[in-house]
Amino acid sequence: MNRRFEWAAMLVVAIGVAGGLIWWRYSRVDALPAYLARGNGRLEMTRIDIAVKYPGRIIDLPIHEGDSVRAGMILARQDTAEVQTQILGAEAQRQRALSAIARAEAELDVR
Repeated sequence: MNRRFEWAAMLVVAIGVAGGLIWWRYSRVDALPAYLARGNGRLEMTRIDIAVKYPGRIIDLPIHEGDSVRAGMILARQDTAEVQTQILGAEAQRQRALSAIARAEAELDVR
């Protein structure tokens, strides 16, 4: 009888310890700041392809895969050397056209 009582007492203690551990595991609340919440859920990714108006070479990618982005953030920087060359060429062409207009007006004044 004494042996049976020991086994029963050990079983009750083991069940109590297991129950206590389970209660402790599921009832504890981590101290989170007020602006954070904890929960379970599923996030689904939205893939968005981006494109640029003008072709060119990418020189900087400040954002890496997996980073969070917001509207208005710079995702990549293009090399502007080719565009700057085109702008300088267009400005030179504009200056030549203005010079041609000035010469034509001067010729009209002479006649």
